[in-house]
Amino acid sequence: MIDPNKLYDHRRVFIPSLLSISLFAAYPALAVDEPFNPQFLEDIGGGSSVADLAVFAADSKAQPPGTYRVSIYVNGQSISTEDVRFVQSKDPQSESLQACLTLEQLKSFGVQIGAFPQLTSTQYKPEDCIPFTNIITQSSADFDFSRQLLNLSFPQAAMVTQARGYVDPSRWEEGIPAMLLDYNFSGNQQFARKNDDSRGRNSSSNFLNLRSGANLGAWRLRNYSTWQKTSYGGDSWQTISSYVQRNIIALKSQLTMGDSFTPGELFDGVQFRGIQLSSDDTMYPDSQRGFAPIIRGIAQTNAQVTIRQNGYVIYQTYVAPGPFVISDLFPTSSSGDLDVTVTEADGRTQRYIQPFSALPIMQREGRVKYSLVAGEYQGGGLSIKPKFAQGTLMWGGPRNFTVYGGILAAEHYTSLLAGVGKNLEHLGAISVDAAFATTDQPGKAASDGQSYRFLYGKTFAESGTDIRLLGYRYSTSGFYTFDEATRIQDEDNQDNLNYHKRSQIQGTITQRIGDSGSLFLTASRQEYWGNVGRQDLYQGGYSGSWDGISYSASYSYSTSPDQERADKIVAFNVSIPLDRFLNRAWATYYLTTNRGRTAQQAGISGTLLEDNNLNYNVQQSYANQGVGASGNASLAYRGTYGSSSLGYNYNSNNQQVNYGLSGGVVAHENGVTLSQSLSDTIALVEAPGAGNANVLNNTGVTTDWRGYAVIPSVTPYRLTRISVDSTTLGDNVELLESGADIVPTRGAVVRASLSTRVGYRVLMTMLQANGKPVPFGAIVSLANDKSKDPLTAIVGDQGQTYLTGLPVAGKLNLQWGNDAEQVCVINFKLPVSDKTTPSLIQMPPTRCQ
Repeated sequence: MIDPNKLYDHRRVFIPSLLSISLFAAYPALAVDEPFNPQFLEDIGGGSSVADLAVFAADSKAQPPGTYRVSIYVNGQSISTEDVRFVQSKDPQSESLQACLTLEQLKSFGVQIGAFPQLTSTQYKPEDCIPFTNIITQSSADFDFSRQLLNLSFPQAAMVTQARGYVDPSRWEEGIPAMLLDYNFSGNQQFARKNDDSRGRNSSSNFLNLRSGANLGAWRLRNYSTWQKTSYGGDSWQTISSYVQRNIIALKSQLTMGDSFTPGELFDGVQFRGIQLSSDDTMYPDSQRGFAPIIRGIAQTNAQVTIRQNGYVIYQTYVAPGPFVISDLFPTSSSGDLDVTVTEADGRTQRYIQPFSALPIMQREGRVKYSLVAGEYQGGGLSIKPKFAQGTLMWGGPRNFTVYGGILAAEHYTSLLAGVGKNLEHLGAISVDAAFATTDQPGKAASDGQSYRFLYGKTFAESGTDIRLLGYRYSTSGFYTFDEATRIQDEDNQDNLNYHKRSQIQGTITQRIGDSGSLFLTASRQEYWGNVGRQDLYQGGYSGSWDGISYSASYSYSTSPDQERADKIVAFNVSIPLDRFLNRAWATYYLTTNRGRTAQQAGISGTLLEDNNLNYNVQQSYANQGVGASGNASLAYRGTYGSSSLGYNYNSNNQQVNYGLSGGVVAHENGVTLSQSLSDTIALVEAPGAGNANVLNNTGVTTDWRGYAVIPSVTPYRLTRISVDSTTLGDNVELLESGADIVPTRGAVVRASLSTRVGYRVLMTMLQANGKPVPFGAIVSLANDKSKDPLTAIVGDQGQTYLTGLPVAGKLNLQWGNDAEQVCVINFKLPVSDKTTPSLIQMPPTRCQ
């Protein structure tokens, strides 16, 4: 005997909606908001009878009570999608459904439970339905059954005041156990041309960047290693960092053990091996947060850009001639000079230092940001590794003041820092601090010194001016940073004494011009005690657009102590869309000059394929001073299982082939899934059986043959909606949920499960044992269906029923009432062929047993 309550409770049975469609089609006059009378269906032609539909007789809005999966909105804001139990309303004037919400659910929606004594009393058990509309004045709950939307409304006074973008920590997900591997391989093969003027030789260079790890609960194990091989330098492996990390939600902090970097807001960031507990600002909403360096430069040919920090290569890529911007550095520390080397195709190099430091010093009133570090110094290339401890604290005080300070103590070094910042409102924000240090020098008396720093930042919205960072630091001759003090202890690196910093000034200003123009200026100067010269970097440029045409002009001046002549580069480029002639394509032109050498380049670039995930670029160049002609062509593809690139370029002396391959591998309890390059936090899409379906808002990401896919980057501690394009599903797959909401913690691999029903689509005419059609409105279910979302359907006119997700053979249970005569069973076997099977199978009339 089938339990009718179980059938009618199921959230997938949308009986009223289907009945309404049938009624309105047959009897337009009935399409009014009046109670539904099942007697209208007593004779719908052909002798068909009607199932027991008394549940809908009292009210046109009545629905069967039970559990439904609904999208929940609170005061117009999307909160979540989850299962909610609905009960029949106790209002004598209505028989519609009422959401059964518990105290814990109300609390998760942001209701201020403590403000209502009736809610905090002991009369309610954890599983009880709370009559909140009677307790909270002006609150309401409206269930839109046809759209499966639950709209909740509460007065502002009843809500906990939260910042925009706030997500309750109870919804943060630590993710699933998983093993991760992210790889990025790039290289080139250079072939010298044999001619009368030059006798070069072939060479090659390869670089591999590996980030691997494992997740278990809240713990994250990570390793960052690189491999480099050149024709002349052999090959070498370097492990930049290995660490274990987890979040401490109660402290809004991260605990890190292993190789990491100290924060760089107050003291200069250094690499260490040890333990660190520090605040994690990403746990706060975007509206309560507030630098990763952006590297700009100009390449004169097809060039290799290498970025080093603390002696390690942290980034390497290949760029086309003209201005370039690198904004996707994986942060290794929040401050520290970046050594940028641009190696041109003909072997010439540009090298400049990009100093950077963050300015998250200013804190909101009452906010505390801290870090505690204990470990061993791990600077690159040094034989000594002194132990040290460091602590910093920033506190947001009243009247827009921030007070901060720190202490750093090591075997040969001690430093104290104190400072104050002030938010000047319309004039921006400034901070002033002083550091005092004592350094033990080999064979000398201890050195004492001071360092003074001034920082300023402001965005002038009215004028469109953004002063990103403007700062000045002066250090006396006796002051050393911890990194400098450690390096002068190393007997093998005594030449490091020559690079003793004296002063540094730097700043970046961006100015908006008109509706589409922008001007930027960047300047920095680093001076040293002694006669080693100085490092200067000055960059400026303008970019804009007009009628789809984008253009820019820029200038760069850079010099360093080991550079004989300064680089003075001027560049201009323009990009013109070619939509009238070639879809999604652009014509480009570059011009660069440096030290009297002028190079020009013209080409075509664009994207191909439906998802725009294939990029192509073809360019031809010419330069004076005997350089002559050169050219390049490249392809880059971004697919589900990774990205690849291939390029070719030539000049009068050599030919070069560049290649690259990047992607990720995620091993989880359900197998192994390949992906595009992984970021820190990712999502695993699980839609069983929905192979080759596109994941929305993620270029090139589709499910594999099993229905799994990896979204390579999601924002930690933020609500993210994961959806699959239903139009790309196979004929035998039905998506039972429009999407899944996730809120991952940092470093998590969060499973986004989407319920699917896989099977055949069938149109079946069902007959009773006496040969008459099964009554209109009868409920059909698949016997022994143990899936997460059991198959159910409703019999239509003349016994016709549309079923999805049917197996090749099985048994269907039918019920149209509570009597034994109103229940029957149909055994079926579908006419399926291995060669050809229609997307919709039409079965001949089948009798119940």
